[in-house]
Amino acid sequence: MAAGGLLILLAVLFVVGSLLKLAEFRGAGNPSNGLEAFHTEWGAWSLANADVVDSSGATQQWLGIPMIVAALAGAVGAVLLLTGLATRRRGALGVAVAAAAMTLGVAAATVADVVSALITSDSTVTTSLGAGFWIFAVSLPIAVVALVAVAIGGAATRPNAPVDSAGRPLGAKAGGLDIVVGILLIPLAGLTVAATFFEQSSGVSLWSAWNHETQISGAVLVAGAAGALIAAVLSFVGRGRLMASACAAILFASGLLLSVDTVDLELSGPVQLSDFKLGAWLLFASTAIALLVTVLAVLATATKPGFRTPYAPFPQQYPGWAPPQGNLPGQPQPAPAIPTPPPTWVQPPQVPQAWPQHPAPPQPVWPQPEQGWEQPPQAR
Repeated sequence: MAAGGLLILLAVLFVVGSLLKLAEFRGAGNPSNGLEAFHTEWGAWSLANADVVDSSGATQQWLGIPMIVAALAGAVGAVLLLTGLATRRRGALGVAVAAAAMTLGVAAATVADVVSALITSDSTVTTSLGAGFWIFAVSLPIAVVALVAVAIGGAATRPNAPVDSAGRPLGAKAGGLDIVVGILLIPLAGLTVAATFFEQSSGVSLWSAWNHETQISGAVLVAGAAGALIAAVLSFVGRGRLMASACAAILFASGLLLSVDTVDLELSGPVQLSDFKLGAWLLFASTAIALLVTVLAVLATATKPGFRTPYAPFPQQYPGWAPPQGNLPGQPQPAPAIPTPPPTWVQPPQVPQAWPQHPAPPQPVWPQPEQGWEQPPQAR
């Protein structure tokens, strides 16, 4: 509930921030060097001379596009969270995580881009931050809290892992989409980091500008790439679905905003489309790949998780595991234990038993011959 409310707040802030001024630049000029005074206001939709009443001299800017896209994503994620779909359906939770991550990516990239523009300005230029910048600066910690809240809420609603016949919890198993996402995250991280070090245009990269002043725009992409590598390792073991969705969405959203800012340089005049260097094309390619990985990672969250039997059947390797009560059917039954006598028990003396006396069998009584009886003669 709280995470859904934060995403709605972020969606409103992004729309309002895109309509307000991001920064303001004032230059006194130097007639001896042919430099004229200027007063420029930079917004998400225009770069205009503040001294001109009408907008005839304004240059169209497109930074508002990724801001509105992130706002719409945040609104969709808020609906899924507030209606409870994110807790009942795995795919809806993945969409909510990706939406919260997109708001974080756009807010971080906007703050880094505006600060980089200010610190790389010439020392003769007076710069000031606009209300739009402060809205995105406030949105940045809110987006962090929203992403953490969505991830923690999703983990709390995750069902417990099933157990095997011995009562041990089964380990996570990577599916086909998990392996694909993990493989794609590795080159995505490499392309993203390379895009920050190569020049976007002549003399300009995400770490430095024409006057060798340091920029901080590349820090957002490097941080997202580091998270993508961790998510890739977790995806190979079936435990990185939500993190892969979040990291890929952050790289897509931040890369989209910085790509649009690079294109805006061509629209304002100093840079032509043919002047884009290798860093710009790497940034465009990594942003497109990040979008693909985000979609695949969200689809992976919608699939049923796989489980495998633990490799080593040792209870101490599974915290919280307890042996099942009683003997399981189909397994050998233990022999009954022999009772142990108490320590004070004394063996009673053994008394030999005599054999029982049986009476003698009666003898047959033969009849006695009568007196005067003689033995008859024997025949020969």
